[in-house]
Amino acid sequence: MIFFCDRTFGKNFARTLGFEWHDDHFPQDTQDDHWLSVIGERNWIALSQDYRLHRQQLRREAIRQHRVGLFYVWGAQAPAEESLAVFRQAFGRICDIAETVDRPFIYRVQKNARLMQVKLADQ
Repeated sequence: MIFFCDRTFGKNFARTLGFEWHDDHFPQDTQDDHWLSVIGERNWIALSQDYRLHRQQLRREAIRQHRVGLFYVWGAQAPAEESLAVFRQAFGRICDIAETVDRPFIYRVQKNARLMQVKLADQ
C-alpha cells in the first residue's frame, strides 16, 4: 500500500514515514483535482491536512470518479512532531480502513488519534 502526502505536508513528514510526497511527482501549483485523479488511478492512499479538500466540486468529482481513499490528518497548525505522533498512533486503523473499506472514502484522523468518517456528499 502506497501513501501519498499532499503539499500541505512538508517533505520531512513524508520522508520520515517513507511515503510519497506531492512535490516529488507534481509541480507545486498542480490543481488538486489533477493529482487526486492521478493517485486514484495509481491506487495510492491520499493524506492531507486540508479538511476542506472535498468541498470543492471538481475535487469531489475527482475523489469519486477515481475512487480515492483520503485521510485528513490532524495537526496543520501543530508542530510536525505532534502531528506525526498522532498519525503513528492511528496508523494501524488507517491501514485497516485502507485495505477493507470500498473507495472512495474520506476519514479524518482526530487529535486523539480516533478516525471519523467524512461524508462525501454534495456540498
